[in-house]
Amino acid sequence: MSARTVLLSIDSLRSDRFSNRYFTECWEIFDNEFCFFPNTYSHGTATPLAFPGLITGETVTGSGTLASDVETIGESHTGMSVALTNNPHLSFEKGYARGIDRFDQSASKNLFVSRIKTVGRKSDFLESIYETVIQSAPVQSTKSRAPYTPAEPLTNRLISEVQHMPAFLWGHYMDPHAPHTEQTLTDRDIETSSTDLEELSDAFHSGKATKEQLQQLEELYDQHIRYLDRHLGRFLSEAQSTSWWDEALVVVVGDHGEAFGDEGQQAHPWASDPREAVIRTPLAVKFPNSSYAGERFDHLIGHKSVYEAIIAHTSTSDTNPENVLSTNTGTPIVSKSNSAIRVTTEKGWLIRRRNGTETSEGDITREMREIAKSESFPEVSALNGDIPGVRDDDLAKRLEALGYR
Repeated sequence: MSARTVLLSIDSLRSDRFSNRYFTECWEIFDNEFCFFPNTYSHGTATPLAFPGLITGETVTGSGTLASDVETIGESHTGMSVALTNNPHLSFEKGYARGIDRFDQSASKNLFVSRIKTVGRKSDFLESIYETVIQSAPVQSTKSRAPYTPAEPLTNRLISEVQHMPAFLWGHYMDPHAPHTEQTLTDRDIETSSTDLEELSDAFHSGKATKEQLQQLEELYDQHIRYLDRHLGRFLSEAQSTSWWDEALVVVVGDHGEAFGDEGQQAHPWASDPREAVIRTPLAVKFPNSSYAGERFDHLIGHKSVYEAIIAHTSTSDTNPENVLSTNTGTPIVSKSNSAIRVTTEKGWLIRRRNGTETSEGDITREMREIAKSESFPEVSALNGDIPGVRDDDLAKRLEALGYR
């Protein structure tokens, strides 16, 4: 039997929200089957900046396309592989379908209209397309709709896939990523209109939300987590009842966090320093035969170690995934935005910025400085084509040098 792995990634989930206070439905399974790594760090401040570390063990470079000469998690599995990526940045074009037999981006197609709307703000022509699409769309529920597949239908899909017993199953939950909608905030009546919810999200992601708005956004975020919890719990219960559960490696991990004014940041900015609230993420792992179940490992690890644990699980070497994650190697962790590179150890951190400035705290070693200097700044574009954190004149100069302008 080939090694089986389930990867459940959760967008924008803060490390401090991963507890039985928020995950009441899931926590009994977590406590009985999983072990915890509370000092886990992402390699990026946003999904396309973070995921290369999880899928290939490499930090993001260039436009965010996965390195072609590195084995992906999907490629490491010999049996059927299925991915429900649910985010347009985790795309075929960026290399995320490599090694995946059934790669489903349909969930993220819900973002098509939202993307037209965003880009349309800069183009009268595209704005007119957006209005045409909206006016011609069939009338559906009066509830505001999430621009991605929410936890309930995504869980239904994952449970359906479980019946086929794939060697690798990856589901990406977009909850609790803003915008928050009436469709997913089902615990209470929403007094805020869908338009107000959109405006809250716009203010949040532009970094201009007021203190009162941030408080409201955080309350909605927490409610959204409870919605996610119910459906994630359904999936874990279903998977737990399968014949392959005992031997499987199951990983639950956040791709990055979320800031509600922490250190002056909002949401998960692509063009700012990688700060704790944004790069520290939850990580719970069920090892084969539930070894280390209920244990907590407090040493610092990066998402690269998650990748290495999965590769160890699928390989024929003597290395096992338990040793990869439970061993404290003391390896510095690199986290990137488009404008800054952070190197973190248990004794301190160093941030090197694109503009040449640096900030540090704690004990900074020569190794940390060398790593910060050797790592390249990414230039990952948002859905509207902008590259946050890279000045337009810098881009123009590089394009002109390449003969493109």
